[in-house]
Amino acid sequence: MATMTEQMKDKGKEIGAQVSNQVGKSVEGIRDAAGNVIEQVKDAGTNAYSAVEGKAEELSGSLSSGLKATARSIREHGPQEGTLGAATSAVAQTFSNSANFLDNQGLKGVCSDVTSLISRNPIPAFLMSVGIGFLLASSSRRS
Repeated sequence: MATMTEQMKDKGKEIGAQVSNQVGKSVEGIRDAAGNVIEQVKDAGTNAYSAVEGKAEELSGSLSSGLKATARSIREHGPQEGTLGAATSAVAQTFSNSANFLDNQGLKGVCSDVTSLISRNPIPAFLMSVGIGFLLASSSRRS
């Protein structure tokens, strides 16, 4: 009887070792699969970011061109002399400066500057956003 009990113990240990081995293999397979999924998600995120970044730079170039064209049009068609001429020149120069800033810094630079401005002046930024939200809400009700 003792030998049969020992045989059962040995068989139990053998089965336990096999189960442990299979569980280890399964866990290893799950880790590999999870690693592959994580890599695919990272690649998809990187590709999406690159696409958005490309579109943002394209938009930045278009916006810069539009600002330059607006500045040129203001200079050509606005008054050239007197107080209105000075105001027209100042507005055109502002458009030109904005276009140059976009050309040099891109949309990232604009976002960085806006973020910095908001962090330096949080209360006025909040009040402006509330005001803009109010204007947008009231204009959408009229439509």
